[in-house]
Amino acid sequence: MLALLFASVATSPQRVGVIGGGIAGLSCARRLQALGVEAVVFDTGKHAPGGRSSSRIFSGAPADHAAQYISTPRDEPSAFGLFAEEMVRAGALRLWSDGRVGTLAPGGAFTPAPSDSVRRYIGSDGIGSLAAAMAEGLDVRQDVWVPPSGGLRYDRKGGWIVRTGRDNPDERFDAVVVSHNGKCAERLTSSTPAAEVHALLRAKFGASVGRPREGDAKMTLCSIYSLLFEVDAGVMPDTFDAAHVVPGRSGDGRSAAPELQMLCNNARKYPRADGAPRQKHVWTALSSARFGAAHKFPQEALEGTETEAEVRRLLLSAVERACGLPAGSVSNSVRASKLQLWGAATPLNRWDRDYLWDAPRGIGVCGDWLSSVASRAGTVEAAWTSGYLLAEHMGSRPADSLGIELGRGGGRFWAANDGLAGEGGMAQGAGQAEPELGQWVVDLGGGAVARGGGARGATAGRGGRGTPVPPEGGRGGGDRRRADGRPSVPGTGRDLFLKNLPYAAGERDVAAFLSVAGAVGRVELVRDVTGQSRGLARVRMETSDGAASAVETLGGAYLQGRSVSLALDSRPNK
Repeated sequence: MLALLFASVATSPQRVGVIGGGIAGLSCARRLQALGVEAVVFDTGKHAPGGRSSSRIFSGAPADHAAQYISTPRDEPSAFGLFAEEMVRAGALRLWSDGRVGTLAPGGAFTPAPSDSVRRYIGSDGIGSLAAAMAEGLDVRQDVWVPPSGGLRYDRKGGWIVRTGRDNPDERFDAVVVSHNGKCAERLTSSTPAAEVHALLRAKFGASVGRPREGDAKMTLCSIYSLLFEVDAGVMPDTFDAAHVVPGRSGDGRSAAPELQMLCNNARKYPRADGAPRQKHVWTALSSARFGAAHKFPQEALEGTETEAEVRRLLLSAVERACGLPAGSVSNSVRASKLQLWGAATPLNRWDRDYLWDAPRGIGVCGDWLSSVASRAGTVEAAWTSGYLLAEHMGSRPADSLGIELGRGGGRFWAANDGLAGEGGMAQGAGQAEPELGQWVVDLGGGAVARGGGARGATAGRGGRGTPVPPEGGRGGGDRRRADGRPSVPGTGRDLFLKNLPYAAGERDVAAFLSVAGAVGRVELVRDVTGQSRGLARVRMETSDGAASAVETLGGAYLQGRSVSLALDSRPNK
């Protein structure tokens, strides 16, 4: 019956509307454009796209008010690592080698994170430099609102109509991508025939989430406050630049700071151009999800309210307790402040597919809540990967739906970190998880769950011949977990056969290409007697899940300009 009502998108769409200009949406649009597809991004940001990877000028200097920095494994082959280094060369990122990053125990004791396992990056002029680089060359409609009621309409003759207001003409697209979440995304698709997509965009809000049950299919998001505050140099401790606040109680019984999850000194990240030390420091304090839930208030109406004053007072008091400072020492020294609520800050659970594509209707979804790899769920990396892979799918297999199957045999929601220890040893409650906004971009290394990530456009990273790099992927050989979050079992790996590889691609390039699907064990390129690659390779993925995911998501994807063919070894679990 569906075949009579809807004709699947048999060929790649020529014009795509992307609703949402965060990392996922920009990544998708960038890759679509590289594939020759016209992409139009609709973003609600008043000044620039980027969502949580945006920054602002505060008291005359850059300040990051959500994502704080990006990290990549130092020694593991990763497309994301290659991408980050390319962004350094392009001037969008800067290596933060002198950043003092770690955890802050109750009472103010700072413990540095291991520095030998990761590379840390910050924006060249705020983390928003990444989004600016992504948006370069794209058709981004800035400060444009697609209303949840009536903003998106399906044309049964094929295609979609996007409405952005009475004064703007309707725009027609062959396909659309929803790259934001929350109640707006849920309402946006509620009156469309894409029932499966709408079901997965349904959202609820909370501060934690339990283990999934069979048939669980509802996204859970948390709310987090971000407070920028300016004080004179010397008011705050000079022992750290960025710290995750560890919950608990100090040894002498003083209450710790459960209101906080992270503190970061923007003055240390972005020094003056002349090298002189800043006399005024702007700090970012990110609240815990539980605090955000307890004090949630509409962001658009927050300014000037009693709630704003109370939340600011509580967070500054928490800063003092977290740093072991006397009461009032920070609160009475603040020269300026800015409070913002991220209402849909981070996902507390993940759908175990990297993107959604409804072929009969021509609608896709990408975002950081879509991840087949547990360790990257809820990160910038997950957002970028989701958008990239969706674009690849639309370009190579537009007639095949993916990720929208519900119930047994289909996808499933899992707690975002699947009950694993959080960043910097921040243990989660039994069977529960509370991924915080600071973890969206941070990987402390030393055994902590990898939460690093960040991205620019899909064509920004380049291979040796100036062609697009593959998706910014997982953790290479460092990720030793299955897609469902459980530890991999020795002997459960599986081999892949790859054909049509670029002759210039080396083992590290191939490993980085596949790392988006899971942990890569070894890569064996087939070479001729002169040592030249013959475009063939045998690869051991650490898990069968990773091998299957690679075939499903990367079959036909491009590496240095060539569409790569993947096949599973017929002898699994060797």
